[in-house]
Amino acid sequence: MKRKPIKKSQIVLIITGICLLWIGGTMYMDHLKLEEEMIQVVNSEEAKKVLETGLKNLDPNALTSEGVIKNYKIDYENIKRNPIGGISVPLIINDNDKLLISNLLSRNLANGKLGELKIGSSNTTYELHELLKKGVEDSEEEKVEIAKQQYEALHLKGELFINTNKEFIGYVSHINSKITGEQSFIITDKYVPLSAPLSERESVKEVTVLYRGSSFDSSLDAKLDWQYNNIFTAFQVINGGGAAAMPQLQSSATTLQQTLEAYPNAEFNVYGHSLGSMNAQYALASISSSDADRVYGYVYQGPNIYEVLTPEQKRQADYLTEEYRLLNYIDSKDLVAIGYGEGKKAVGQIVYPLSERLGLRRTIDQHMWGGYQFEEDGALLTTNGSGTVLAEYQRRLKKRSIASIKGEWSGQTGGMSAAKEVYLDAVQAKSIVSGMKTVIDEKITELMTVYQTGIDQVNQLWQDTIANARSYGSNLTEMEQLEALEQGGVTRQHVLIEPVIDYEAALNQLRSIKSSYEDLIYQINQTIDQQIQLDSELASQFKKGTF
Repeated sequence: MKRKPIKKSQIVLIITGICLLWIGGTMYMDHLKLEEEMIQVVNSEEAKKVLETGLKNLDPNALTSEGVIKNYKIDYENIKRNPIGGISVPLIINDNDKLLISNLLSRNLANGKLGELKIGSSNTTYELHELLKKGVEDSEEEKVEIAKQQYEALHLKGELFINTNKEFIGYVSHINSKITGEQSFIITDKYVPLSAPLSERESVKEVTVLYRGSSFDSSLDAKLDWQYNNIFTAFQVINGGGAAAMPQLQSSATTLQQTLEAYPNAEFNVYGHSLGSMNAQYALASISSSDADRVYGYVYQGPNIYEVLTPEQKRQADYLTEEYRLLNYIDSKDLVAIGYGEGKKAVGQIVYPLSERLGLRRTIDQHMWGGYQFEEDGALLTTNGSGTVLAEYQRRLKKRSIASIKGEWSGQTGGMSAAKEVYLDAVQAKSIVSGMKTVIDEKITELMTVYQTGIDQVNQLWQDTIANARSYGSNLTEMEQLEALEQGGVTRQHVLIEPVIDYEAALNQLRSIKSSYEDLIYQINQTIDQQIQLDSELASQFKKGTF
């Protein structure tokens, strides 16, 4: 039997098929070769060094026990060639699939030669961004944790940590325990006692001063606090001033001024609580005017001693207050924090926490920060417009940081580069975004509190209504009582269900608004961070700031 001749069209199809198979196979082999080359680059020591440098730019303590970033691994399945050049290398942080960084590895071409490997851009997931932010910033919650250290058993030369030993504050370089009852602690960024040579003391860059509050035991310290300081100062506060300040306040002022003189190049952070707050207020109001621009104060739950001050001290206190260098935190539900009110001047900008009322049985807990409430990122929930106070404090803090960096860079050879100008613009942008978040958080929290209170009130109203119906209609069955209420237009639907539905709808809308603006703020910060990461020097400098 004769075979049919192969048609010309069939020959074309066969040849086309063979060509396609060959092209496809070639492309697949090229893809495998390209993939192998990418893997070789990613696994190189050069890439490892670049990737780990990028991690340390994000977190200075990365890959150590103190860092937020404990470990990383390369997500090989998602390594890709970037269409505009380079290799996209995703990293999984801390073995958590939600903590991701996507890096673009690339080389510059100069004079026909490939340059060193570098990270062209870097993006983090929202979850990692928030975790890093929390690990770098000193939040309001962390400030409270620092202040609480005044009540711990601190020892000379001891290291001071907060956040379960994750954040290092400094070394205890000096302890005061004076006959006046003053107990205070001098913490320095390196162990340098007051008795050290001036050359060593000049090297200290940051000092934290803690003034301890009163104790409630039968010790001599408690007797000195209450018998010779607290009671008399309380009378002065209530009566609007009077005789000279009590001895402990005066000795606290001496401590701070002597410490400022001992560490002439350091920035100071002064903390106090209760009686310690009064000591810190008085000490800060008593410092030399030449030292005023290198101190910050954070005082908690102490009486308002403004009227105890001399006219000169009031001028100094006013300056620190107007410059937002001193924040005075007052829980209005605390019985100790007296002397404050509308129209009354105070030492420091007043910050009112949105506190929880703990009741008379927990009066001491209320005094010891027990009513304070914080967001997940450590931001303090506030009321009475205090969100605006904290936003302005942050804005001024960043402004001073910018001025300091600008002065340092301007003095360098070549002056300010374009990249460094970008950095300073980014700092200002982040400051604005941070301030916006603080203010909006407070307003939304206040509204949510109003709506939640409304829900509680309508629940109580319905319970009271039922109780009254039972009392006045005790001879009726429960069904008859409800029917009688309904005839009067009082129903569970009208009194309870409909208002609760309205309140819940409003709460859900507020939650949606909050989520939307948090997403927006995250996107803004991501865009800023992407610009910063283009320059490793700037990225490192950025992480050294308080951002």
